[in-house]
Amino acid sequence: MSEYTRIAKSKRLRYKIIQLMYLIFLILSVIQIPSDWISVNGYINKYIERPSADFTDPVLEQAAKDIDAFEVLYLENVLLDNKTKQIKEPNSYTKSDIFLIKKNNGKTLFDIIVKLNNWSKGLDKKDKRRIYFEKLFKLDLENGITTGDEKGWIKWRWKNVPAIIANNFIKEFKLRVLLINKNVFKEIESPKPLITFKSNISKIYVNQEVYLSLRGDSIKTIKILNNNIESFDYKIIGIDSVFFKPTVAGNYTININDEEIPFEVFPVFFPRKESVPLRHCFSGVDYKLEIGTSNAKGELSVEGDENAKYNSEKNEINFNISQEGWNEIKLTSKKGLIFHDSVFIKSIPIPKVSINELPSFSINKQRLNTLKSFHLIASHPSINANIYSVESFKVRWVNSNPFEEKISDSKVQITDKNTETLKYIIIHSINIRMGNKIKSLEQTIIIPIL
Repeated sequence: MSEYTRIAKSKRLRYKIIQLMYLIFLILSVIQIPSDWISVNGYINKYIERPSADFTDPVLEQAAKDIDAFEVLYLENVLLDNKTKQIKEPNSYTKSDIFLIKKNNGKTLFDIIVKLNNWSKGLDKKDKRRIYFEKLFKLDLENGITTGDEKGWIKWRWKNVPAIIANNFIKEFKLRVLLINKNVFKEIESPKPLITFKSNISKIYVNQEVYLSLRGDSIKTIKILNNNIESFDYKIIGIDSVFFKPTVAGNYTININDEEIPFEVFPVFFPRKESVPLRHCFSGVDYKLEIGTSNAKGELSVEGDENAKYNSEKNEINFNISQEGWNEIKLTSKKGLIFHDSVFIKSIPIPKVSINELPSFSINKQRLNTLKSFHLIASHPSINANIYSVESFKVRWVNSNPFEEKISDSKVQITDKNTETLKYIIIHSINIRMGNKIKSLEQTIIIPIL
């Protein structure tokens, strides 16, 4: 018998839609996880790997062992390659359907849950283990466990379930058993903190205004430490509130009336909307960027530019970095870090030169006689910033008496030239300033006089 099932072309779209629905189901399942899960998820793996000595009931212990043994059997026969021991075809449900449904191995798990159901019925109705069993296995009870419908439950639970998802369900069964164990379900009531932030803040940054309050008491003593150094960036408001505006980043601890909470203050960075797009800059170009703080006093350190300057009144950093790649920028005071960000420096691409008044590089004599001058412009299609300037170039006037001149500007004067016998204007030896460097272009522009 073949291991694989050929899917007819007419059904392929249907199966793709089913796979998409499984993906949507998994995403929605994650979204529905309550926020309280965050406080315990670090212990879940510990519960799964609990030794048998931690079980308070032999029925739960045996159920966990039976599920472990079944998972090993499932991995060997369905999910893992016998030679490489690597997962193969995790999204296929052909082999899992054969193993769990056609070969009726799903009966093993059905029997385990039935035994747990019979065990729970012997417990008091108020026993938390019975309550949690009925909650955790509610859908299984409704789909065949209560009525003893073995084939109905196996089909409902395992039909067309991808191999990797089926393995996750097996692991989930063990997790349910561990959760039913009464030691897991001790009610944990964490006391409400006495010190609370008045607004919902996910992160605190330098120079951000933060308000804290003390619940149910007045402030008698207060001490704020930043990396074990006392900070005085606060002001007591009334009898139970504190205004706090950190001037440097660090790991803070605030202690009010011997109640202590830790929190971290992060350095500010370039405001993303106003700063260079994606923090990409060009080598040798002057930049003036505003930082996300105000009136901060500190020492500026810019990787690749020892002459960078910081204007505290305008909150601006001026830099010109030639070193390509990521370069760090820091603003540090004696107390600690204020600003920390980085920019990516890349080389300036070679521009093309165009003529503002002559986009097609040609002109007739009538217009030439009315045109007083024209300008050379250096640009590149990928750069919006004005980082190029024409430094100098040579112009050859081809007429009955050809001559050449050097121009140290971007402007070509025509009014003083003899245009009657002019046939061509040739522009060559163009020098372009690119940041703090001058580049000689190989481009030659020939303008025919029509």
